[in-house]
Amino acid sequence: MQIPNYQSFMPLVLETLSNGQTKQLKEIFGDICLELKFSPEQLKARIPSGKQTILYHRISWQKPIWLSLV
Repeated sequence: MQIPNYQSFMPLVLETLSNGQTKQLKEIFGDICLELKFSPEQLKARIPSGKQTILYHRISWQKPIWLSLV
């Protein structure tokens, strides 16, 4: 499986938050990674700056959107 693009993560993030519980970004990230069963290589792959993993970066971009729903 390829790493999904930014837009593909939105439904997954919203599904993770659909039970109404407050979750930190790390918990949401963990839930999504477990559900999609990413390979160790995908979990380690970094954005060009090297500061974050690609997965964490793409999931964290959803934060402003879900905060606006609260």
